[in-house]
Amino acid sequence: MDNTVISSTLEDYLEAIAALVEINGHAHTKDIAERLNVSMSTVSSALQTLSSRSLITYQPHMPVLLTARRRHPQPPCRFARFLPKHPEGAIPGS
Repeated sequence: MDNTVISSTLEDYLEAIAALVEINGHAHTKDIAERLNVSMSTVSSALQTLSSRSLITYQPHMPVLLTARRRHPQPPCRFARFLPKHPEGAIPGS
């Protein structure tokens, strides 16, 4: 599977995570499930996929964090405004 392609469903998860972090300061599996009206097991599966693509940091029973994927360029998508940005002049990964 091409890791640069993000389905609209996965984008929905990223947007939900970003919104919850903005509102609550954190995002948990249960909160994401409630926001998207899906089961917690469905959320866990999606979070594992996003984590394997280096788009989030995910560990069971811990808050979910968005990350900026550094090894591959990020394709334009609806959630890009929520990803951390590097300070002007900073070199990613340094």
